[in-house]
Amino acid sequence: MAREPKGSPGGIGGQFASTPGRTDDLPPLNTHDGEDMFGKYTEQFDAVMGGPDYRELPDPDRPATLDKRNLDGRDLRCSEFAAATITDTSFKGADLSDSRMTADIDRADFTGANLSETYWGTQALFDTNGRCADVRDTSFRDIDGTDAGFQGASLRNCDFTGASLRNAYFEDSQLMDCSFHGADLTGAQLGGAGLDRVDLTGADLTDADLTGFGVGDVPLDDACLEGTQFNDIEGFTLDGRQVTADQLQARGARII
Repeated sequence: MAREPKGSPGGIGGQFASTPGRTDDLPPLNTHDGEDMFGKYTEQFDAVMGGPDYRELPDPDRPATLDKRNLDGRDLRCSEFAAATITDTSFKGADLSDSRMTADIDRADFTGANLSETYWGTQALFDTNGRCADVRDTSFRDIDGTDAGFQGASLRNCDFTGASLRNAYFEDSQLMDCSFHGADLTGAQLGGAGLDRVDLTGADLTDADLTGFGVGDVPLDDACLEGTQFNDIEGFTLDGRQVTADQLQARGARII
């Protein structure tokens, strides 16, 4: 479901444009001795949002938990996971499009999930204290992350192998020990992101923005670099060696 306006660099997009999808059989996100922190908000949003399945994050000082759940294949469009704690939970093949994901996430599995136009960082409208997602040891293999916003997020030991991340936003994010092997990052915005031991082998970086990095050990072997923008190339490698400007330009990249 579309948001208007779409989150983009410098924007504050993210508001819902229509009624969110249904999540009838989801367990409540409970906290504090099993109290349903969402129940008391249901009635006031029913009339506005069109049903009892809209979930709004309650008090950020009392964050919800979603641990050890199996949510494979679920329709979770427009879900609100801001400030939640998510551990050992599986979202394989789930539809999380247009969801707000600025949660503390550890050992989750989003393999094959639809994460298009999700918000993981500072472009999430009305987000809790401007927080960004902190994601560790998580699989994003083969996801659809088109137009996803990871601005400012911390991503450690995450696997984006084969993911579709066309026009995704990673500005000012911190990525460590992550793999984007064979991922489609066409038009992705990574300006100002920090990359440490991030594998871009075989990735499609056509027209991507890789300017302003703090980079360490980032291989570009077999990556498509047509129209890719670089400024500081220190830390990018080919065949295990520091890449040169001539090598990048020979592959169609632009040094600005």
